[in-house]
Amino acid sequence: MAAHIMIDIETLGTRPDAAIGALAAVHFDPATGEALDTFEARINVAESLIEGFSADAATLAFWRRQLRDARTQVTTGRAHPREALEGLCRWLDGIARPDERIVWANGAGFDPVIVETHLNHFGLDAPWRWWNVRDLRTLRALAREAGLSLPVRPAELPEHQALADAIWQSRQTAWLLSALRMEQAA
Repeated sequence: MAAHIMIDIETLGTRPDAAIGALAAVHFDPATGEALDTFEARINVAESLIEGFSADAATLAFWRRQLRDARTQVTTGRAHPREALEGLCRWLDGIARPDERIVWANGAGFDPVIVETHLNHFGLDAPWRWWNVRDLRTLRALAREAGLSLPVRPAELPEHQALADAIWQSRQTAWLLSALRMEQAA
């Protein structure tokens, strides 16, 4: 049985080798958006930079403009990046086999790619199959093309905080899947 997982990261750059400051994942019910289980790790960005991961000026400037709580997410982590990735892999192993994991992200070319770059750096295998990676942005575009209104993010889920983003994106994914199914049936 497929296990739907939403991943979200907060980084210091936009390249595949960008340092990750926060990593979160939500195992969710795609019919309801309910979070069934969560994972969160805050990564020591200094250790990431020592490992050779990158930061860019534009992203650092972006973080300076964000609210303090969001900035804290990416600047106060204590976990070594390898430790955080191993934790994610162990958490995923407790949910489903790699070929049963449907991995969602708000950009299939961003979060999963950066996480996989980090995994490769440490000699770890990707904990999902590439053909099971899904993109929330595509769902939103399809909904807009179908003339559907998108749900509004609730205030209790602040932006640019990995776990809150993953929870919101899970809810949005379930809502969009349901709305597109209803649109197709109409």
